[in-house]
Amino acid sequence: MKRVVLFITILILLVGLSSCRSLSETVLIACDEPLAPEMDIGRTGIGFELFSTGSLTNDPDYVISGSTSLLANNGVQDSRLHLFLRTRVQLIRFKPGGTYTVKFSYRVLRAPTDDSSGFEMSVYSPEGSSKERWVPAYPFTGNVGETELASYSFELYDFSDYKLEWNVIGSGSVVIDDVMILDHENSIILAENFEYDSPYKTAQSFLPNARKGQPYRYTPAIRGSEQPPVKIEAATSLPAGLHISGKGTLEGIPEEEGSFTIFLACTDDSGEVSYVPYRLDVVPANISSAAPIVGKEIVGTNTVAYSYDSYLPAFSNPLKGMRPGIEPAMNHPWASLARQYFGWNSLERNACDTVERIKHVTDYMVGDLSAYNIKIIPRVYLLYTPEPSCWPEDLETGDFHSKEFKNRMLLLIAKLGEAWNDDPRIAYVEMGIIGDCGEHHDPGFGNLGFVEPNPVLFAREFAEAFKNAFPDKLLMRRYPRDFVGYPFGIHWDVFGNFGSDYWANDSTLMAEELKKPEHVDAWKTFVRGGEIDPLFLGYSGWSDSNFFALVKEHGDRLVSIIKDIHWNHLAVLDRFNYQDKELWEKASTIQNALGYTFMVEQSDLPAQIWQGNLSLSIKIVNKGATPLYYDWPLQVALLDPDTRRPVWSAIWPGIDIRTWLPEDTQSLEHTFRTYDIPDGQYIVAITILDPAGMVPAVRFANANYFSGGYTPLGIVGVGEKPLRFELTGFDDLASDCSLYYLPKSN
Repeated sequence: MKRVVLFITILILLVGLSSCRSLSETVLIACDEPLAPEMDIGRTGIGFELFSTGSLTNDPDYVISGSTSLLANNGVQDSRLHLFLRTRVQLIRFKPGGTYTVKFSYRVLRAPTDDSSGFEMSVYSPEGSSKERWVPAYPFTGNVGETELASYSFELYDFSDYKLEWNVIGSGSVVIDDVMILDHENSIILAENFEYDSPYKTAQSFLPNARKGQPYRYTPAIRGSEQPPVKIEAATSLPAGLHISGKGTLEGIPEEEGSFTIFLACTDDSGEVSYVPYRLDVVPANISSAAPIVGKEIVGTNTVAYSYDSYLPAFSNPLKGMRPGIEPAMNHPWASLARQYFGWNSLERNACDTVERIKHVTDYMVGDLSAYNIKIIPRVYLLYTPEPSCWPEDLETGDFHSKEFKNRMLLLIAKLGEAWNDDPRIAYVEMGIIGDCGEHHDPGFGNLGFVEPNPVLFAREFAEAFKNAFPDKLLMRRYPRDFVGYPFGIHWDVFGNFGSDYWANDSTLMAEELKKPEHVDAWKTFVRGGEIDPLFLGYSGWSDSNFFALVKEHGDRLVSIIKDIHWNHLAVLDRFNYQDKELWEKASTIQNALGYTFMVEQSDLPAQIWQGNLSLSIKIVNKGATPLYYDWPLQVALLDPDTRRPVWSAIWPGIDIRTWLPEDTQSLEHTFRTYDIPDGQYIVAITILDPAGMVPAVRFANANYFSGGYTPLGIVGVGEKPLRFELTGFDDLASDCSLYYLPKSN
């Protein structure tokens, strides 16, 4: 490849001592083409959680194999367990009473300081702990600087909630790598080398439920290489009655109930094997989370009328609701959104960095969120007081105003658009960059309602750059008085505050602002979100306990504000105390209030499909506070009544769900043409698809629900008339974690 060198001359103002550069100083940057975008550090796979005592390292003095290892370090002398790595219990299920072996490489970097310190891997069951049934922990040690191989075999008691945990006890430092978990047949069920890439990964953490004694057929989603695996097989024993077909479909009639981790071995054309985990729950055949739905035949017609009950508990749905951080989101009961703030210099170290760096950093930070059906809301910032600033190395720290800064900023926004505009992992974009925390104050754009000492004067260029860079994403600015007339929503980061005489810090005054003519209808097309600042509500800090208290104290008022000014998402709780019933109830009402809530009220279905014509009439109401802000398609499907998988499907034409506003009822009618469907009985069902993979995504708030994302409406016959128009065997909507979407590479 031809080597191209680009010389960029940047003038930088002297504002400090030796670390700053003078106005006359010229910084010459030689840019090789292409500039390597890679971050040399890896990440943990979907089967593990990393904790604060642990961090990934690419220091060649520490790495055991490959380019990355896991470093665990605790410098405080105590006798406590400091957790640094754990199997993800929601996904990795060990068979009760099973026998397993764990192997890993390790190197002690700093020896324990006394006999009370050390390193261990524990096999922990909360249920077993409560009954004082313990699997012995595995201590490991060695000479400083020498690489050792650990191997520990153990037998579990008859509990289903085991997890493996790696701990530093007291003070010490150790590196581990190449973790393998093997079953009693010595088959690898999970492998982790902490590298960034492997050919294949799971695209969904959970599979739709199976029912004991009933046929099951489902193809687990795989992401990664654009070339499909040349071979997919079970890496370990499957639940009795199930097998993997040659095309990777899990099928059969399950013979045992329980929660299982399915491990697939996916081989690429070079022979490299990726071990891909999924969780499968097998439930009793006759279990149902709701009462049956029974259709009423209309005499003298081919029509059967159905009515439906609402689903009342809180649940997760895409693009709305509570918005925690990325790691808490994966353990959150309702999160479909996660916040991710990027320092400018993590995305662009200097002007030589290309858009490929932004894409790579995004890949690293987002990780496996698509397997949890979670999307992120990014914001780029330069200041995050009191953290170190994040200016790129070739711009002057603290400069928001110069021509050089403006031009580089506009180029960065263009790169962000190139990286994120068509990335399905990005839900919305907070415009950020300017001001403390990227929140458009200190400095702002001069519209805060008081005399700002040094406002940024290129608001129009800033707005135009974002508008042009993101034609397909919804954008959010911090203050509604900025960029009036532009197609931007709002992220309000003191949501729910009261008692302030400043318009932007008080709920009543902000509501008055948003009901002005220039803003009053903006919520119908532009998204609103943000966070709650407990300091503004009189709490001492950002601890979980303070958020628990404010939800219980202010929950009803927050719900009222959400409904009044049409709020879509909000950072409320990162974590839960599940024993606190009041907290759960208050938080549930907040989750239910945020965003859209579609519910199917009634439908008219044919008793039989004649000459391929499927005529449907459905009424859907939005009981939420907002529309769904993207034009996602509504799918109609005929499901096999045994496997509950589609045998036919079509997109409902001529509708735009973005127009389904709160309290509006949509009366949908259409006749679909069906072809080559074998005679028999089928279940009519609907779902809203995520275009990223065209997979079920948005669930209707109905008690009649099937695991996997479909809302069943009733029974229809092909070549025969059903004897009964009754449907049962529903799955609990909130408990279904099987939904996912496919990142762009797929």
